[in-house]
Amino acid sequence: ADAVKVLLPLNRNNILISGVVDEPLPLQVGRLVDRVRQIYAERQDGYDR
Repeated sequence: ADAVKVLLPLNRNNILISGVVDEPLPLQVGRLVDRVRQIYAERQDGYDR
């Protein structure tokens, strides 16, 4: 599908993901929301042309 998948990697329950910084969840969610807004804006710009 053409849908963009935005993942929120979490180090939980003895599962460690390389490159993931252990930060508070609200900070991670805020960054995820910013990224989704950026992706949405970029796609809207593409459709306006």
